[in-house]
Amino acid sequence: MPQAESRRAREALIAKLRDILPRQFVLTETEQLRPYECDGLTAYRQLPWIVVLPSNGDEVEKLLGVCTAHGVPGVARGGWDWSVGRSVASSTRCVVEHDSV
Repeated sequence: MPQAESRRAREALIAKLRDILPRQFVLTETEQLRPYECDGLTAYRQLPWIVVLPSNGDEVEKLLGVCTAHGVPGVARGGWDWSVGRSVASSTRCVVEHDSV
């Protein structure tokens, strides 16, 4: 995907995610994304495309539906449970932080 097309696709996805969550719970800036570049397995670091911070299961379902509709994988990430080290971010993935759910 050419860079300009990728940027437009990202912006369209961000707009749809912000229809579900308040702006402060859709992280898009490099300094906001940095803590999510790895999850326990520090040998593999990659900034995610976007990070979302849902507060309940309904939001998770809606967020993953939007990601799927846009062809973007949603990657679950949570602190210190079965998923530690299994959530490898990617520059084309949306990380769904589920600690608060």
